[in-house]
Amino acid sequence: MSGSSLPLVFDFGTVFKVTETMLLAPELPVGVGITATTGDVDVGFTWTDLAVASSGSGLWSKLFTYKSSADDFVNTLSTDIDYGTDTSEWFTDNLMTTTAVTINGKTGGSTIAKEMLLYVAETIFGKAGSMDMFQNEEALLSAVEAKNTAVTDAIDTLLTTSNTDGTNDNREGSSNFAYQALTRILASGAGDANSRATAALTAFADRAASDTLMYVPFIAGDTLIFSFVLTPSFNAGGGASSSNHGIGTNPVDPRTYKVTLTLA
Repeated sequence: MSGSSLPLVFDFGTVFKVTETMLLAPELPVGVGITATTGDVDVGFTWTDLAVASSGSGLWSKLFTYKSSADDFVNTLSTDIDYGTDTSEWFTDNLMTTTAVTINGKTGGSTIAKEMLLYVAETIFGKAGSMDMFQNEEALLSAVEAKNTAVTDAIDTLLTTSNTDGTNDNREGSSNFAYQALTRILASGAGDANSRATAALTAFADRAASDTLMYVPFIAGDTLIFSFVLTPSFNAGGGASSSNHGIGTNPVDPRTYKVTLTLA
């Protein structure tokens, strides 16, 4: 207390000094763990962005989006963040006919369709290089190449599901690819001044409005990985290994292709 004149000043500052610690730390969203992709054949392609070259194969830079519905205090994972997927920007090259950059560790020189038929021939005859024994090899190759449409349609369905899940209760699910990609980036080093995660957060903070559309910040050198299975139509039950091809008794198993798209 100070002084004897009126009015009096009562300074309790050194006594009534209270310090408290926040008990709850802020958290960034964490993606669902994804099982590593495996395949019978590893195939690598380069995906050049159309924004980089006119010969590019879609816009990976605008494939996945996210935006905030409002700057409020509702849990972001529940309602605030909408995630999107633009299916029209997906990789446009024919997966069956495009010469791979790498296939089973070797540099290029083959396509998935050709690899599949060489595998069928080698399995049936038990010898490598026996493809020419088939009198309809060109028709077989064309039939496999035509399967690109079915594979592309299946991928489109998954991308559409991802887009739908990005605005409903499955925002954090493994089927929401935009969420998975963004959380993977955020986990790579948010808070480090020079990290891509911090750059992504800065761009989000500097957006023109709360609902400004943002793009998940892929960069050249990132890789997108997925797999698909080719099953010979003569297989019993459409999936099991079978020798119903009518040439000897060696069964032909379905073949899984692990595809790695390296962004450029």
